[in-house]
Amino acid sequence: MKIAFVTSGLFRHTGGPPIVIANLINQLASKKKYNISYLGVDGDIHPKILNIDKAVSVNNFKVITPYRFSINYFKKLVKLAPDQVWVHGLWLWPNLCGIIYALIFKKKLIITPHGVLTREMFSNKKLKKIIIGFIERVIIILKKNVKLHYLSDQERNSCVLKKYKIDNAVIPNYVFINSNHKIKRDKDFVFLARIAPIKGVEDIVKLDTFKCDIYGFGDKTYIKKVFGSKNNYLGEVESNEVKDIYSAYKFYVLPSYGEGLPTSAIEAAMCNCILVISNQCNLNMFNDGVDCLKFDAGIENLQNAIKLAKSLTQSELEIMLANSKKIITNHFSSIVLDEKYSNLLEQW
Repeated sequence: MKIAFVTSGLFRHTGGPPIVIANLINQLASKKKYNISYLGVDGDIHPKILNIDKAVSVNNFKVITPYRFSINYFKKLVKLAPDQVWVHGLWLWPNLCGIIYALIFKKKLIITPHGVLTREMFSNKKLKKIIIGFIERVIIILKKNVKLHYLSDQERNSCVLKKYKIDNAVIPNYVFINSNHKIKRDKDFVFLARIAPIKGVEDIVKLDTFKCDIYGFGDKTYIKKVFGSKNNYLGEVESNEVKDIYSAYKFYVLPSYGEGLPTSAIEAAMCNCILVISNQCNLNMFNDGVDCLKFDAGIENLQNAIKLAKSLTQSELEIMLANSKKIITNHFSSIVLDEKYSNLLEQW
Protein backbone atom coordinates (compact mmCIF):
# COMPACT_ATOMS: atom_id res chain seq x y z
CA MET A 1 0.00 0.00 0.00
CA LYS A 2 1.37 3.40 -1.04
CA ILE A 3 0.63 6.20 1.42
CA ALA A 4 1.42 9.89 0.96
CA PHE A 5 1.63 12.06 4.07
CA VAL A 6 0.67 15.56 2.98
CA THR A 7 1.62 18.58 5.13
CA SER A 8 1.99 22.32 4.61
CA GLY A 9 5.41 22.29 6.26
CA LEU A 10 6.62 21.08 9.65
CA PHE A 11 9.11 23.60 10.95
CA ARG A 12 11.19 23.95 14.07
CA HIS A 13 8.64 26.41 15.45
CA THR A 14 5.46 24.56 14.47
CA GLY A 15 4.86 23.14 17.95
CA GLY A 16 3.74 19.56 18.56
CA PRO A 17 2.70 18.39 15.04
CA PRO A 18 6.24 17.77 13.67
CA ILE A 19 7.03 15.48 16.58
CA VAL A 20 3.84 13.42 16.50
CA ILE A 21 3.70 13.19 12.69
CA ALA A 22 7.32 12.02 12.58
CA ASN A 23 6.54 9.49 15.32
CA LEU A 24 3.54 8.24 13.32
CA ILE A 25 5.49 7.92 10.07
CA ASN A 26 8.39 6.14 11.76
CA GLN A 27 6.10 3.75 13.59
CA LEU A 28 4.24 2.81 10.40
CA ALA A 29 7.50 2.49 8.46
CA SER A 30 8.84 0.08 11.08
CA LYS A 31 6.03 -2.36 10.24
CA LYS A 32 7.44 -2.86 6.71
CA LYS A 33 3.86 -3.02 5.38
CA TYR A 34 3.57 0.39 3.72
CA ASN A 35 5.37 2.34 1.01
CA ILE A 36 5.40 5.80 2.59
CA SER A 37 6.11 9.22 1.08
CA TYR A 38 6.23 12.52 2.92
CA LEU A 39 5.48 15.85 1.25
CA GLY A 40 6.32 19.11 3.00
CA VAL A 41 7.69 22.60 2.51
CA ASP A 42 11.24 23.98 2.49
CA GLY A 43 12.27 26.15 5.42
CA ASP A 44 13.55 25.76 8.97
CA ILE A 45 12.43 22.13 9.03
CA HIS A 46 11.99 20.46 12.42
CA PRO A 47 14.84 18.04 13.34
CA LYS A 48 12.36 15.19 13.85
CA ILE A 49 11.24 15.51 10.22
CA LEU A 50 14.84 15.63 9.01
CA ASN A 51 15.46 12.31 10.79
CA ILE A 52 12.48 10.35 9.45
CA ASP A 53 13.08 6.66 8.71
CA LYS A 54 15.35 6.28 5.66
CA ALA A 55 12.81 4.00 3.98
CA VAL A 56 10.45 6.98 3.64
CA SER A 57 10.59 9.16 0.52
CA VAL A 58 10.92 12.75 1.80
CA ASN A 59 9.97 15.62 -0.52
CA ASN A 60 10.11 19.30 0.50
CA PHE A 61 9.15 22.08 -1.91
CA LYS A 62 9.86 25.76 -2.35
CA VAL A 63 6.58 27.63 -2.09
CA ILE A 64 5.09 31.07 -2.58
CA THR A 65 3.67 32.62 0.56
CA PRO A 66 1.28 33.38 2.20
CA TYR A 67 -0.64 30.22 1.26
CA ARG A 68 2.44 28.11 0.39
CA PHE A 69 1.55 27.72 -3.27
CA SER A 70 3.57 25.30 -5.43
CA ILE A 71 2.67 23.65 -8.75
CA ASN A 72 5.47 21.13 -8.23
CA TYR A 73 3.83 19.94 -5.03
CA PHE A 74 0.77 18.71 -6.92
CA LYS A 75 2.87 17.34 -9.79
CA LYS A 76 4.92 15.25 -7.37
CA LEU A 77 1.81 13.90 -5.71
CA VAL A 78 0.47 12.79 -9.10
CA LYS A 79 3.82 11.17 -9.96
CA LEU A 80 3.93 9.28 -6.65
CA ALA A 81 0.39 7.97 -7.31
CA PRO A 82 -0.37 6.92 -3.73
CA ASP A 83 -3.28 4.61 -2.93
CA GLN A 84 -4.10 6.66 0.14
CA VAL A 85 -3.52 10.31 0.95
CA TRP A 86 -3.16 11.33 4.59
CA VAL A 87 -3.55 15.09 4.96
CA HIS A 88 -2.35 16.73 8.19
CA GLY A 89 -3.78 20.17 8.87
CA LEU A 90 -5.93 22.33 6.60
CA TRP A 91 -6.36 25.83 5.09
CA LEU A 92 -3.13 25.98 3.05
CA TRP A 93 -2.37 25.06 -0.57
CA PRO A 94 -0.45 21.80 0.14
CA ASN A 95 -3.35 20.46 2.23
CA LEU A 96 -5.77 21.39 -0.53
CA CYS A 97 -3.50 19.63 -3.08
CA GLY A 98 -3.85 16.36 -1.19
CA ILE A 99 -7.61 16.67 -0.97
CA ILE A 100 -8.04 17.60 -4.65
CA TYR A 101 -5.71 14.76 -5.73
CA ALA A 102 -7.77 12.22 -3.78
CA LEU A 103 -10.96 13.60 -5.35
CA ILE A 104 -9.74 13.62 -8.96
CA PHE A 105 -8.06 10.22 -8.86
CA LYS A 106 -10.67 8.62 -6.57
CA LYS A 107 -8.17 7.70 -3.88
CA LYS A 108 -8.84 7.02 -0.23
CA LEU A 109 -8.41 10.11 1.92
CA ILE A 110 -7.62 10.48 5.62
CA ILE A 111 -7.61 13.94 7.18
CA THR A 112 -6.12 14.71 10.57
CA PRO A 113 -7.20 18.31 11.31
CA HIS A 114 -5.02 18.67 14.44
CA GLY A 115 -7.76 20.73 16.07
CA VAL A 116 -8.27 23.28 13.29
CA LEU A 117 -11.83 22.17 12.46
CA THR A 118 -13.17 22.86 15.93
CA ARG A 119 -15.67 25.68 16.36
CA GLU A 120 -13.17 27.58 18.53
CA MET A 121 -10.45 27.55 15.86
CA PHE A 122 -12.78 28.13 12.92
CA SER A 123 -14.32 31.21 14.54
CA ASN A 124 -11.11 33.12 13.74
CA LYS A 125 -12.17 33.83 10.15
CA LYS A 126 -9.03 34.64 8.28
CA LEU A 127 -9.18 34.75 4.49
CA LYS A 128 -7.60 31.32 4.04
CA LYS A 129 -10.31 29.76 6.22
CA ILE A 130 -13.04 31.41 4.15
CA ILE A 131 -11.67 30.54 0.69
CA ILE A 132 -9.46 27.44 0.95
CA GLY A 133 -11.37 26.18 3.99
CA PHE A 134 -14.69 26.38 2.12
CA ILE A 135 -13.37 24.37 -0.84
CA GLU A 136 -11.88 21.76 1.48
CA ARG A 137 -15.07 21.37 3.47
CA VAL A 138 -17.22 20.93 0.35
CA ILE A 139 -14.94 18.18 -0.98
CA ILE A 140 -14.77 16.43 2.40
CA ILE A 141 -18.56 16.44 2.67
CA LEU A 142 -19.20 15.20 -0.90
CA LYS A 143 -16.31 12.78 -1.44
CA LYS A 144 -16.58 9.02 -0.99
CA ASN A 145 -13.86 7.08 0.87
CA VAL A 146 -12.87 9.83 3.27
CA LYS A 147 -12.14 9.52 6.98
CA LEU A 148 -11.58 12.17 9.60
CA HIS A 149 -8.98 11.26 12.19
CA TYR A 150 -9.56 13.08 15.47
CA LEU A 151 -7.13 13.12 18.35
CA SER A 152 -9.77 13.19 21.10
CA ASP A 153 -13.52 12.81 21.67
CA GLN A 154 -13.79 16.50 22.46
CA GLU A 155 -12.18 17.45 19.15
CA ARG A 156 -14.73 15.29 17.34
CA ASN A 157 -17.65 16.70 19.31
CA SER A 158 -16.70 20.29 18.53
CA CYS A 159 -15.90 19.71 14.84
CA VAL A 160 -17.78 22.02 12.45
CA LEU A 161 -18.44 18.98 10.18
CA LYS A 162 -19.94 16.78 12.88
CA LYS A 163 -23.50 17.01 11.54
CA TYR A 164 -22.48 15.47 8.19
CA LYS A 165 -21.84 12.02 9.71
CA ILE A 166 -18.48 11.56 7.95
CA ASP A 167 -16.67 8.30 8.75
CA ASN A 168 -14.20 9.00 11.55
CA ALA A 169 -11.97 7.58 14.24
CA VAL A 170 -10.54 8.95 17.47
CA ILE A 171 -6.92 7.90 17.97
CA PRO A 172 -4.36 9.85 19.99
CA ASN A 173 -0.83 10.56 18.82
CA TYR A 174 2.20 8.38 19.31
CA VAL A 175 4.41 9.99 21.95
CA PHE A 176 7.75 8.46 22.93
CA ILE A 177 9.48 9.90 26.00
CA ASN A 178 10.19 8.90 29.60
CA SER A 179 11.42 10.46 32.80
CA ASN A 180 15.09 10.98 33.58
CA HIS A 181 15.31 9.46 37.06
CA LYS A 182 18.80 10.86 37.59
CA ILE A 183 17.36 14.37 37.91
CA LYS A 184 16.03 15.49 41.28
CA ARG A 185 12.35 16.49 41.08
CA ASP A 186 12.60 19.52 43.35
CA LYS A 187 10.67 22.21 41.42
CA ASP A 188 6.93 22.77 41.44
CA PHE A 189 5.30 24.21 38.30
CA VAL A 190 6.34 24.32 34.65
CA PHE A 191 4.75 25.46 31.39
CA LEU A 192 6.39 24.19 28.21
CA ALA A 193 4.53 24.88 24.97
CA ARG A 194 4.18 27.38 22.16
CA ILE A 195 3.93 30.93 23.54
CA ALA A 196 0.65 32.16 22.08
CA PRO A 197 -2.58 33.74 23.40
CA ILE A 198 -4.62 30.55 22.94
CA LYS A 199 -2.28 28.68 25.29
CA GLY A 200 -3.38 30.77 28.27
CA VAL A 201 0.16 31.80 29.11
CA GLU A 202 -0.98 35.33 29.99
CA ASP A 203 -3.14 33.89 32.77
CA ILE A 204 -0.04 32.30 34.30
CA VAL A 205 1.94 35.53 34.09
CA LYS A 206 -0.84 37.58 35.70
CA LEU A 207 -1.04 35.32 38.76
CA ASP A 208 1.39 36.36 41.45
CA THR A 209 0.30 33.64 43.87
CA PHE A 210 2.65 31.01 42.44
CA LYS A 211 5.90 30.70 40.50
CA CYS A 212 5.78 28.85 37.22
CA ASP A 213 8.84 28.46 35.02
CA ILE A 214 7.93 29.02 31.38
CA TYR A 215 9.65 27.54 28.33
CA GLY A 216 8.67 27.75 24.69
CA PHE A 217 8.92 29.50 21.38
CA GLY A 218 6.66 32.05 19.76
CA ASP A 219 6.44 35.48 18.23
CA LYS A 220 9.26 37.50 19.81
CA THR A 221 7.19 40.69 19.95
CA TYR A 222 4.40 38.87 21.75
CA ILE A 223 6.83 37.24 24.16
CA LYS A 224 8.38 40.59 25.02
CA LYS A 225 4.92 42.10 25.54
CA VAL A 226 3.73 39.32 27.83
CA PHE A 227 6.79 38.86 29.99
CA GLY A 228 8.38 42.29 30.01
CA SER A 229 10.88 42.33 32.84
CA LYS A 230 9.57 39.13 34.50
CA ASN A 231 12.29 36.53 34.84
CA ASN A 232 10.24 33.32 34.75
CA TYR A 233 10.48 33.00 30.95
CA LEU A 234 13.46 30.70 30.46
CA GLY A 235 13.53 30.59 26.67
CA GLU A 236 13.24 28.02 23.91
CA VAL A 237 14.29 24.37 24.27
CA GLU A 238 15.51 21.70 21.87
CA SER A 239 13.73 18.35 21.62
CA ASN A 240 16.53 16.53 23.43
CA GLU A 241 16.19 18.85 26.44
CA VAL A 242 12.48 18.31 27.05
CA LYS A 243 12.78 15.10 29.07
CA ASP A 244 15.25 16.61 31.52
CA ILE A 245 13.12 19.70 32.04
CA TYR A 246 9.93 17.77 32.81
CA SER A 247 11.83 15.42 35.12
CA ALA A 248 12.68 18.33 37.43
CA TYR A 249 9.06 19.40 38.09
CA LYS A 250 6.09 18.04 40.04
CA PHE A 251 3.32 19.76 38.05
CA TYR A 252 2.83 20.63 34.39
CA VAL A 253 0.50 23.58 33.79
CA LEU A 254 -1.40 24.17 30.54
CA PRO A 255 -4.35 26.62 30.90
CA SER A 256 -5.10 26.51 27.16
CA TYR A 257 -8.24 27.93 25.56
CA GLY A 258 -8.17 25.40 22.73
CA GLU A 259 -6.19 22.31 21.66
CA GLY A 260 -6.37 19.34 19.32
CA LEU A 261 -4.36 17.07 21.59
CA PRO A 262 -1.42 18.75 23.35
CA THR A 263 1.72 16.69 22.85
CA SER A 264 3.52 18.65 25.55
CA ALA A 265 1.01 17.61 28.22
CA ILE A 266 1.25 13.94 27.25
CA GLU A 267 5.04 14.15 27.32
CA ALA A 268 4.91 15.75 30.77
CA ALA A 269 2.65 12.97 32.08
CA MET A 270 5.01 10.34 30.63
CA CYS A 271 7.81 12.07 32.55
CA ASN A 272 5.82 11.74 35.79
CA CYS A 273 4.51 15.29 36.06
CA ILE A 274 1.00 15.68 37.44
CA LEU A 275 -1.10 17.61 34.92
CA VAL A 276 -2.84 20.86 35.86
CA ILE A 277 -4.76 21.46 32.65
CA SER A 278 -7.85 23.19 31.28
CA ASN A 279 -10.78 21.16 30.02
CA GLN A 280 -10.14 22.82 26.65
CA CYS A 281 -6.94 20.76 26.31
CA ASN A 282 -9.17 17.90 25.10
CA LEU A 283 -7.42 15.33 27.31
CA ASN A 284 -10.71 13.71 28.21
CA MET A 285 -9.07 10.38 29.09
CA PHE A 286 -7.68 12.10 32.21
CA ASN A 287 -10.08 12.54 35.12
CA ASP A 288 -10.13 15.56 37.39
CA GLY A 289 -9.12 14.80 40.96
CA VAL A 290 -8.18 11.20 40.10
CA ASP A 291 -5.16 11.37 37.81
CA CYS A 292 -4.86 15.12 37.14
CA LEU A 293 -6.33 18.51 38.05
CA LYS A 294 -8.71 20.09 35.52
CA PHE A 295 -10.51 23.40 35.24
CA ASP A 296 -12.34 25.51 32.69
CA ALA A 297 -9.92 27.93 31.02
CA GLY A 298 -9.78 31.30 32.75
CA ILE A 299 -7.56 33.02 35.26
CA GLU A 300 -9.81 32.54 38.31
CA ASN A 301 -10.22 28.82 37.63
CA LEU A 302 -6.48 28.47 37.10
CA GLN A 303 -5.84 30.18 40.42
CA ASN A 304 -8.17 27.73 42.19
CA ALA A 305 -6.49 24.75 40.51
CA ILE A 306 -3.04 25.95 41.58
CA LYS A 307 -4.27 26.41 45.13
CA LEU A 308 -5.60 22.84 45.11
CA ALA A 309 -2.33 21.50 43.69
CA LYS A 310 -0.38 23.17 46.48
CA SER A 311 -2.66 21.61 49.10
CA LEU A 312 -2.14 17.99 48.00
CA THR A 313 -0.31 15.78 50.48
CA GLN A 314 2.57 13.55 49.44
CA SER A 315 0.28 10.52 49.70
CA GLU A 316 -2.32 12.16 47.46
CA LEU A 317 0.36 13.10 44.95
CA GLU A 318 1.63 9.53 44.79
CA ILE A 319 -1.87 8.12 44.24
CA MET A 320 -2.62 10.67 41.52
CA LEU A 321 0.69 9.93 39.80
CA ALA A 322 0.05 6.17 39.87
CA ASN A 323 -3.38 6.73 38.31
CA SER A 324 -1.84 8.98 35.67
CA LYS A 325 0.62 6.24 34.70
CA LYS A 326 -2.32 3.86 34.12
CA ILE A 327 -3.93 6.38 31.77
CA ILE A 328 -0.69 6.63 29.80
CA THR A 329 -0.41 2.83 29.50
CA ASN A 330 -4.06 2.31 28.54
CA HIS A 331 -4.32 5.13 26.01
CA PHE A 332 -0.86 5.96 24.65
CA SER A 333 1.17 2.74 24.59
CA SER A 334 2.35 1.67 21.13
CA ILE A 335 0.68 -1.73 21.54
CA VAL A 336 -2.73 -0.07 21.86
CA LEU A 337 -2.15 2.52 19.15
CA ASP A 338 -0.61 0.13 16.58
CA GLU A 339 -3.87 -1.77 16.22
CA LYS A 340 -5.98 1.38 16.00
CA TYR A 341 -3.84 2.96 13.28
CA SER A 342 -3.73 -0.30 11.34
CA ASN A 343 -7.54 -0.39 11.36
CA LEU A 344 -7.71 3.25 10.27
CA LEU A 345 -5.59 2.50 7.21
CA GLU A 346 -6.93 -0.89 6.26
CA GLN A 347 -10.60 -1.06 7.21
CA TRP A 348 -12.62 0.78 4.57
